[in-house]
Amino acid sequence: MSEETEIMVTPDGPLVVRGDFVVVDTHGDPVERRRDTVALCRCGRSRIQPYCDGSHAAGRPFTG
Repeated sequence: MSEETEIMVTPDGPLVVRGDFVVVDTHGDPVERRRDTVALCRCGRSRIQPYCDGSHAAGRPFTG
């Protein structure tokens, strides 16, 4: 049986996703993930998109 997926919105931070899920790019191709729980970037500043690298807290300017 699949584990239920949970998405938690963190204040001024990433979306934390836990459970059974697949992350895909704009072409529908799977994006590699190495953990069961991931943090997805919401600010657009992360250098490891679609994952969060903490840039939102570091105040690094958006370059997208």
